[in-house]
Amino acid sequence: MSLNTMQYRGYTATIEYDGDDRLFVGDVMDLADTISFTGRTVEELEAGFATAVDAYLDWCAERGKEPARPFSGRLNLRFDPALHREAALAAAARRTSLNAFLVACIEQGLQALRTGPRGVEGGAADLDVASVVRPEAPVGSCSAVAPPTSSDRRR
Repeated sequence: MSLNTMQYRGYTATIEYDGDDRLFVGDVMDLADTISFTGRTVEELEAGFATAVDAYLDWCAERGKEPARPFSGRLNLRFDPALHREAALAAAARRTSLNAFLVACIEQGLQALRTGPRGVEGGAADLDVASVVRPEAPVGSCSAVAPPTSSDRRR
C-alpha cells in the first residue's frame, strides 16, 4: 500500500479511502491540532483540504493563536542506547556530528525509497535497513557520510 499525500499552504495531509462509506478521508500530518476533511472525488477532497486548512488558519487568527506549523526541522528520536552509542561512534569515526551523520543516513534511506534498489522511481516500498548502509562498511555506518581521509586525520 502506498502512502497518498496532498500539499496545501505548507501543510501535508495523508489520504485514505473508506470503502464502507465510499469516501476519501484526509488528515493533516504532524500537528497537535486535528484537521480532517473528506470528499467523494479528488476535486471534493482537494477543496475540502483547502477549506479545512483555511478555516484552521482563520480560527487561529481570530484567537490570536500562532498556527501550528508542521516540520520544524527538529526531531527527538528515542532508540536503544546501544544503537545510540553505535551511531555516535560511527559519526565520531567520520569526524562529523551525530546529527550530521543521522541526517545523511535518513537522506540516503529516503533516496532508496524514492528510487528503489535498481533506480526505478517509486520502488523499494519495503526498505531493508541493510540496503541503506554499504555492505562493506561496519555496522552503524552510513555511506552518505564518508569516513575521514588520511589528510583529515592529520588536522
